[in-house]
Amino acid sequence: MRRAVILFLSVGFAATAAVGQTTAPPGKQGAAMTNAQQGGGAKESAPAASSDAFEDASVQMQRDLQVRYTDDADHDFASVMAAYHKGAIAAANIELKYGTDPQMRHLAETIIAANEKQIAQAQAWQKKHR
Repeated sequence: MRRAVILFLSVGFAATAAVGQTTAPPGKQGAAMTNAQQGGGAKESAPAASSDAFEDASVQMQRDLQVRYTDDADHDFASVMAAYHKGAIAAANIELKYGTDPQMRHLAETIIAANEKQIAQAQAWQKKHR
């Protein structure tokens, strides 16, 4: 059942991206327009670019979370956590690229450092327990 739900979500995200739809931020539904709707090569503003980057990172994380389950909870946990932490790092990097608030930028830096360490721990465990 879980695999079907993840697959359903991933297909939904991919289908949305394929037809050029965007997801508007809360409170702005109906106001979002694709570049094509804006008359083609319109340059994106920083908020639109960051939203696109977060959406892309979310789609990638959904793909990465589609691990091959092994019926070994420890191995599966390490695989899922590595994918999850990779997604957290991607989101934090987007904050560093587009964000301006010093507290949020510091949080992003902290998240990157912590998640890189946890990915390394999970991968080291997996390597040792093949």
